[in-house]
Amino acid sequence: MKKYCIFKSLNFILVILFIFGVKTNLSAQLSPIFDGGQIGYIDSTGKIIIPCKYVADIDYTQYIVNGKPLIDFVLPNWSYFDNKSVTLKIQQKWLFFKNGYKFALVNDKGEYIFAPDDNFIQGFSEGLVVYKKLFKTFEYAYDFEYGYADTTGHIVVQPKYRYASKFSDGAALVLDSMKYMFIRIDGTPLFDIDFIDATPFIDGIAAIKFQNDSLYTFIDKSGKPIFSKKFKYAYNFIGNRARVYDGRDYSFINKKGEYIKTPYFNKAEDFSEGLAVVNQNMKYGFIDTNGNEVIPISLQYASSFSEGLAAVCINGKFGFMDKKGKLVINNEYDYAKSFKYGLAQVWKNNEIFYINKKGKKVYTIFTKSKYKQIASKKIFNQQK
Repeated sequence: MKKYCIFKSLNFILVILFIFGVKTNLSAQLSPIFDGGQIGYIDSTGKIIIPCKYVADIDYTQYIVNGKPLIDFVLPNWSYFDNKSVTLKIQQKWLFFKNGYKFALVNDKGEYIFAPDDNFIQGFSEGLVVYKKLFKTFEYAYDFEYGYADTTGHIVVQPKYRYASKFSDGAALVLDSMKYMFIRIDGTPLFDIDFIDATPFIDGIAAIKFQNDSLYTFIDKSGKPIFSKKFKYAYNFIGNRARVYDGRDYSFINKKGEYIKTPYFNKAEDFSEGLAVVNQNMKYGFIDTNGNEVIPISLQYASSFSEGLAAVCINGKFGFMDKKGKLVINNEYDYAKSFKYGLAQVWKNNEIFYINKKGKKVYTIFTKSKYKQIASKKIFNQQK
């Protein structure tokens, strides 16, 4: 689960928002590819839809999987398609000199939704985009303010916040001076309560950590607790079940605050497509919303279900399993990520590439030579 970070890094230099009309016809989600340090995007067939001509804010990290180091690329969230749009960074030049950047919100055809501008514009959520504006505090000092614009480019919430999240379930988390609050789409506050952390609202419920409280409480949109129980950590309700943590084990509750009839798990993820991946004694499996074990907890590794399939590790190799526990894409990969937009990112023999749901390679992200070049430079952050 992604929690909202209380202290956000404000790291893009922006000026007054300049927005042109929005183009509609957003119909697809695309996956990132790279060429010469630039980013582009392909569709689920591997066809290049947006050529590699934009700045790739790419970083690298290292995983240790089954004792073997594997390199992965890392992009900021705004570089991935979401809600049928993506934010792209455009290098500006003057003669032969680089002269800063512009940002553009782009649809699945590579068309600008908003014209390239100096402002950073985050993707759509519930009909609004987040942007941040540069303003001068002193003669040589600057800061940023966040606001919201609609699909026509009209500013509906003035840029006055130090941080602003995307909207979820009609509410967004914002930082006004040093106080956090949830606001509605029209900019009015949901309630006036002091808190220091919160999840997004989903189905009218959020988990929140009040000021001077070490535990999380589930609240409704009026700010009132929906039951009295509190938790060390708490996550959103997905499919009428929420994952909670008591400081030692994970479990699941219903909207009455009652534990469903499951044992406590060493690890667990939120429900996805009706099943939750759980871990007991270093083995993985899946339970349904009633707590029944539907895929035995016997796998070396498993990810949450996405697009009907889950990445699993069997005998040291990764493949993909359906909800009946059948291996539908053979376990032949060194590592694999979940399917997204019809493609899954996999590693095999020092290559990273996308496969489709038939297990067919559709596009090579990094060849063996490029992969070895990245690894030799040691420009990644090590993770275990």
